[in-house]
Amino acid sequence: MKNLTTKLAIGFAAISTFLRLLPTLLVWPFNLAPVGGLALFNGARLRSWMAYVLPLALMVVTDCILWALFGREYSPLHFSRPFVYGSFLVYVVLGRVLLSTTSSPLSIGGVAVLGSLQFYLLTNFAAWLELSRAALPTYTPDLPGLLHSLAAGLPFYDRSFPVGFLGFTILGDLAFTAAFFAVHAVATSTQPASQPLAEQLTR
Repeated sequence: MKNLTTKLAIGFAAISTFLRLLPTLLVWPFNLAPVGGLALFNGARLRSWMAYVLPLALMVVTDCILWALFGREYSPLHFSRPFVYGSFLVYVVLGRVLLSTTSSPLSIGGVAVLGSLQFYLLTNFAAWLELSRAALPTYTPDLPGLLHSLAAGLPFYDRSFPVGFLGFTILGDLAFTAAFFAVHAVATSTQPASQPLAEQLTR
């Protein structure tokens, strides 16, 4: 069971590496990505240090590729990256604390949305810190500026972008989380039904 889960997690990470590049290369919303779902799955089902390392390695590798193609905004050394990388570690923790002993679709979906919200708050806070101190600031360096930054990511804030960054983050997290957990459930469905889930996951 443990070996199968590890193999699945590595396979999901490889697929996610490719899929994380597509939004930028094909110009669709970059928050519609699999990394949050991968990190949540890893936290819930992968019992090793790899749960934390796989999402971070994925981000560093893809950021380096995008950096070479599109410039310093994607550099792993960019101001925003500790916040972005840190948010994916939070996903892992949420999965480990809230989902490690459940297969409830409702619980998994709820925690996926919770992960989306913390990603939105952390990364928009980082955007406010950076852009309020720029030579030509986008936001003011005060509470109204922070609230403006947070509002900018909400659905319907911008009529030309009605789903908003938060909306696409939630959609991406729900879709990929559902896919990863579903594939894992099907792949491990041969486990004895009488075996408690917590015991199955730790063997």
